[in-house]
Amino acid sequence: TQKVAVLGTGKIGEALLSGMIGAGWAPADLLVTARRPERADELRARHGVTPVTNAEAAKNADTLILTVKPQDMGTLLDELAPHVPADRLIISGAAGVPTSFFEERLAPGTPVVRVMTNTPALVDEAMSVVSAGTHATEAHLAHADEIFGAVGKTLRVEAGAHLAAIDKVLSSYCPSSSEEKGRPFALDFAHPTMTNSCRRVHFTLTQSFVRRPR
Repeated sequence: TQKVAVLGTGKIGEALLSGMIGAGWAPADLLVTARRPERADELRARHGVTPVTNAEAAKNADTLILTVKPQDMGTLLDELAPHVPADRLIISGAAGVPTSFFEERLAPGTPVVRVMTNTPALVDEAMSVVSAGTHATEAHLAHADEIFGAVGKTLRVEAGAHLAAIDKVLSSYCPSSSEEKGRPFALDFAHPTMTNSCRRVHFTLTQSFVRRPR
């Protein structure tokens, strides 16, 4: 059985854990890291997963999902690099950080997959865009599809115009003519984001009219 570790388990990371467990993954096969011990304890109590250090995750998990903020990714990779064998699959959820950033800092040949997901992952309606790094194979992409399919749909794209178009949609910017071929992918990605936003607005408005007991 393959073990998966989620490093830097915030809201998206926890949503991914919850989705995976709901899809049939055994909590015993899921490892987590968190900055604060109390957060790690919370994840253990809520999901039955095992909190570990970043180094322990690198040594014991077959797949590492990095969900820290983009500005913290370099520091995390510096910590992981001595412990990550070249056969580990690295999945990055960091926006705006290309796969080459990881490949340059890890052992030669390390497979990296970039996944851009969105907040509907919190309600299992994400559209996660999956893109391969230099050394990632079809099997690696399929594994990423399986993991992120637990919180919604996945979409395969190649690096370049498609990813650029998605970035622009997320920034509420209309793609330029050079990115036009990426528009169908970007719109697929945007749809669940807008749907979830509408649901949140509806929930907020509904709650504002609920009379609380005195």
